[in-house]
Amino acid sequence: MKKDTLVLMFLLIGGILVPLTTKAAPPQLQGVWFDLPNNTVVGPNDVVRITANVTDDRPLNGAYGFADLSIVGSNGSIGVIDYIYLSYNSTTGFMEGSFMVDPFWEQGVLYIQTVELYDADYEYKFYNNGTDFISPYLIVNGTNPDTMPPQILGFNATAPSGSVLGPGDQLFFSATALENGSGIAYAYVDIYYDNGNFTQWVSTFSLDNVSNVNGQYTLTSTFPFTVDTYTRQGLYFADFLTVSDNVFQQDTWRYGIDFNYSFFVNGTIQDFTPPAFTGVWFDQPSANNLGFVDVTTGVQENESGIQTVSVELYARNQNGDTIYAGNGYYYDPTGSFYSGNITVGAFIDVPSGYDTLYVNYLYIEDLAGNIWDGFNGTGFISPTIPIIRNPPPILYNITTDSSIHKAGEVARFYLDIGENASSALKDAIDVNATIVERRPDRTIVNNVHVFSSSGGIITIEYPIDFSAQNGTMIYIDAIEIWDSVNYVYLRNGIDFNSPIITVVNDEPPSGEHIEITVQPDYAEVEVGQPFMVKVDVSSFFSHDMPNVTLVVEAFLNGSLAYRYEGSFYLPGMTTVSQDINVTFTQEGTYFVVGTLYDDIGAPWSANATYVAKASNVTGPVGTTPTNSTQPTDNSTQPADNSTQPIDNSTTATNETQASPTLDISGIFGSPAPEWYAIFAMLTLIGIVRKKRITRKS
Repeated sequence: MKKDTLVLMFLLIGGILVPLTTKAAPPQLQGVWFDLPNNTVVGPNDVVRITANVTDDRPLNGAYGFADLSIVGSNGSIGVIDYIYLSYNSTTGFMEGSFMVDPFWEQGVLYIQTVELYDADYEYKFYNNGTDFISPYLIVNGTNPDTMPPQILGFNATAPSGSVLGPGDQLFFSATALENGSGIAYAYVDIYYDNGNFTQWVSTFSLDNVSNVNGQYTLTSTFPFTVDTYTRQGLYFADFLTVSDNVFQQDTWRYGIDFNYSFFVNGTIQDFTPPAFTGVWFDQPSANNLGFVDVTTGVQENESGIQTVSVELYARNQNGDTIYAGNGYYYDPTGSFYSGNITVGAFIDVPSGYDTLYVNYLYIEDLAGNIWDGFNGTGFISPTIPIIRNPPPILYNITTDSSIHKAGEVARFYLDIGENASSALKDAIDVNATIVERRPDRTIVNNVHVFSSSGGIITIEYPIDFSAQNGTMIYIDAIEIWDSVNYVYLRNGIDFNSPIITVVNDEPPSGEHIEITVQPDYAEVEVGQPFMVKVDVSSFFSHDMPNVTLVVEAFLNGSLAYRYEGSFYLPGMTTVSQDINVTFTQEGTYFVVGTLYDDIGAPWSANATYVAKASNVTGPVGTTPTNSTQPTDNSTQPADNSTQPIDNSTTATNETQASPTLDISGIFGSPAPEWYAIFAMLTLIGIVRKKRITRKS
């Protein structure tokens, strides 16, 4: 609550404020690309992976970065997409990250505008598209763009501005905002302390982290500002009131410009003495790489109580080179701990060759904001322990239950996972599989998590949605495997070759089908007089189909003479009847076909159709058919009516019963030519970075 902004921000990411040594060169970007080819069209909820080739003069373990995306609209407007986090993958040797296309993003050409890279020693470099690299690009389409940022209408608190607060008092903050697009994603207000000589950030209070709120809405802080016994006396004020929508558009108010809210704290006890450090040690004789290690710090605090302890770990190789290894963090907002030992756990991840672990930096803060910190060799002498590298789990093979599946079925991948004989005893295996469903019109990425009490054959089940089109390919793109000690990350095409499952929708899932019965099966009717055709559609699918299409066609001498089309809701395991009035205008024998197109567009037809004989003399409705009276069982073969000639020139004139024909369009094609021109221009001149926070003037 009383901490310096920079100190806290570095602690939260496990960093150190001042590195012991300065590197000769920052990370170097050699290239960056998407996992989809240029000009690929992506739409809402599509997932895209970013890969960057990065080099450095030291190992990249612990390196991270950000890729800043932008969209150029057809009118030349620039839409901003927030930074995409990139992390180093030691298996592939690349920096990687991913993003999902938001339904409210602007339509246009999506590209990478900037890349920021940091190595484990916090050496940093910023790269611009058009000057430092050439960005790949994708086409965003099918979205409903939100181009209007939210608007802050007012700010309030549970005590008036200028109030004096004492121990035990609490403040809740709230803001009223207006949003009519993608919805409010988050809102927050920063509280600062002012002692007359300088201002210091105190805390950030989130205001209702609710997504997709539209209209005028009042957002209230989730937690209050609480004055405790040792809160620093003096003036506090609210600043940086920010509201953001789901496409990163923001409205921000500033203290003294857009609003004025402040309060005073008085009656508290002043603690100006920092806590004391009494020692640090490891709680085990060695550390497992890619595992956790416990570090205990001895502290002594006589006044406000310990609020924060942060421990940063480094590793050293035989040449004396060092590298960041991990960090642990303790936080108690009540400051209830005073004297004794505080233990934190830290996850260790260091490259091969670094075999000794030590504490590099310690940070201790009390509730009043007083700090003790130190580095190894100056503020304290750290113990060292060896780093043990037990071999991670092994992926022997991947198979599948079938290389062909149908929409609606469950596809199964079988992973044969074992342990290296020299590994420590493991009691469980955790597997997370990244599965790619590459459809003809888009790519969908999903993660499937499986837990097993031991190794062996682990089954990954992937339900194929009924909307999967014919020709969809499904495969495993990446696998993460944990045991109780180690972790391994494997990539398709590099560490294993995934089998591919192809969706073939020439027939729906086994046992699930639709039967159509057309009655009567034979009739003699009079030309120009309507008669009733009854079509029964029986669904043997377990799921409902909200929008199926029934088509009834009558052919005379091989040409289409009558057509009815209508849509309706078909519940699972239910029979729905449709009565259709049909009128023939010519004499002759008609061949009638009833076809239903289900929720994935697969046709089901009464292959044993009935015959209607139309003449100018009224005849009785017969019961003796000229063809089979029983429609065939379509459970194994949907009909293909492509061989039936359709010539609308001979369509009967009386077609008032026909419903409008459905026109279901796919995703848009290539972008308009002017998009390429705009994108090329922006790439050549290099786009100036734009501010993410809108500040009123």
